[in-house]
Amino acid sequence: MTRRRYTDRAPLTSRSTRSYPDKSRVPSELDRDIAAMKRVWQMVRAGAIRMVGEIGRQY
Repeated sequence: MTRRRYTDRAPLTSRSTRSYPDKSRVPSELDRDIAAMKRVWQMVRAGAIRMVGEIGRQY
C-alpha cells in the first residue's frame, strides 16, 4: 500500500485560527446553544432510525 501524500494541503503555520476581532461576528451563547441542540436532534433521529431498523430486522 502506498503512503498518502498531503502536498495539496497548506502548511500548518499558514492555517488561520479562530479570532473574532469584530464583536458582531462572535456567535452569541443562544446561537451556540441552538447549534448544539441541532446536532443533538440529528443524533437522536439517527439513533431512532437505527433502532427501528434493528427491530424490523428481528421480525
